[in-house]
Amino acid sequence: MLDNHSSRLTTRKDTRTGDRATADTVDTSYWVMTLCYAPLLLWGPLLAVVTFAYYRRRRHETR
Repeated sequence: MLDNHSSRLTTRKDTRTGDRATADTVDTSYWVMTLCYAPLLLWGPLLAVVTFAYYRRRRHETR
């Protein structure tokens, strides 16, 4: 269910077992998902930094 005062998921019902997930479980799931997506979100900027560093290094070697 969504709380009216925030958009965070506080509890949800597991339809298979009828158990309710606690806010702790939802918070843990949020952080696991965030940690898994972080490399995907950072791939582009990190690739740009590494590419620029490679360019600078190669440019100085040829002089």
